[in-house]
Amino acid sequence: MTTVNVRAEKGCGRFEAEFPFGGRKIFFAAKTHILRRNGVSYQVPAGVAYVLNRELEKRTNGKVTHELVEQGLYHLLRLTVYAARGSSDEIEEMYARRGQIRKEASELLESGLMPADEHARILGELEVLEAQFSPPKRVEQKLVAAKHLGKAHDLRASGDRRKIAPSSMTAYAASKRVTLRIRDLEFISRYFSGGTMRISAQINAYREAIEDISEFFERPSKDARGPRDRGAFFRLMDGLDIPAGHASALSMLRHRLANYAASMSGLTFMPYRDVCRRIALLLGDIDSALVRDIIPSARRSAVIVRSLTRQLRMIHVIETTLVAQLSWYLARMPKNIRSADDPDQVAFRKRFKNLTDAVRRQNSPSAFHPRVLADVLDLLGETEEHLEDPVKAKEILKDLTAKLAKDPYADADQVGTKVA
Repeated sequence: MTTVNVRAEKGCGRFEAEFPFGGRKIFFAAKTHILRRNGVSYQVPAGVAYVLNRELEKRTNGKVTHELVEQGLYHLLRLTVYAARGSSDEIEEMYARRGQIRKEASELLESGLMPADEHARILGELEVLEAQFSPPKRVEQKLVAAKHLGKAHDLRASGDRRKIAPSSMTAYAASKRVTLRIRDLEFISRYFSGGTMRISAQINAYREAIEDISEFFERPSKDARGPRDRGAFFRLMDGLDIPAGHASALSMLRHRLANYAASMSGLTFMPYRDVCRRIALLLGDIDSALVRDIIPSARRSAVIVRSLTRQLRMIHVIETTLVAQLSWYLARMPKNIRSADDPDQVAFRKRFKNLTDAVRRQNSPSAFHPRVLADVLDLLGETEEHLEDPVKAKEILKDLTAKLAKDPYADADQVGTKVA
């Protein structure tokens, strides 16, 4: 663990952090902590992510240095993908702009021998390039490039032939600023491309751990082709009723429970953290019940574990097949040309229907905690009403995953609220 200082939009704080992806740009809070700004305190749960953002630091004059990612791993994954893709797209754009600037800088040197219309064309091109780098652009290198281009334009527009060479050199200085921006972008792209792979690997490791424990506590499968471990808990429990196999079955159960409890305790990042901690506690309860031979209590706790693992699996499905799909679509497709008939929107509605059909088939008291089931059905119904509005649908689905990330057996949750 390393103690870090952060300056986020919601306030400044100091806390212990984990750095699971190497480097110091991305880290997770190991404990609940407080951010304070202007006399207001904001309580932030353990397991949230922070991303060091140098451009944000420059724009705010050091007031904000880190971006707080409260939604956890899936939102962090989308941010790194956006950063990597956006950097790659901007690199391509900057190379093209740099080529234009160098072309205009070369033509400025020859402009004294050009007819008036060519001279006017060059000045017009400089004005266009200056506008492309001017505010509302916020990156320092772009703003400096815009100043150089504006100065080059003014020098040549003065009509003083002695200023032809200085105007060309000033324009070329703008291209050097663009080169510096390209270098920054290439570093950002490499970092976040690697970050995306590491975050994806972390998500997959979490998913596999949850799948393992889910299969263990599911109802035994009657299909011989089903997963071999499906329902193993209840088969081993049945073995306790056989005197000759009691000791062996109990030993195997306790060994598996201990391994799963350690696995769940290790899932410390949002959105899994709170529910996984509850599962780890329940696994301890099951172990204690088995030692004391309170079998009905062990079975009741196992049913709760099963419902909580379904809750976590639903988070993964919603985030990867619905929210992610809408996010890429909204980022790629300009608002004025979006259509409900777009293939991406049609595919989204099909996936959404598959999910809602599966949930309604599992609409039983043991499938989910009653409050969770009510939230799921309510928000899926609300999403259904806004299927042709991808922005609204995405907001509702993110609200749903936020509710699924909460421990339904915990006391009233005050995470993420202002405190005195």
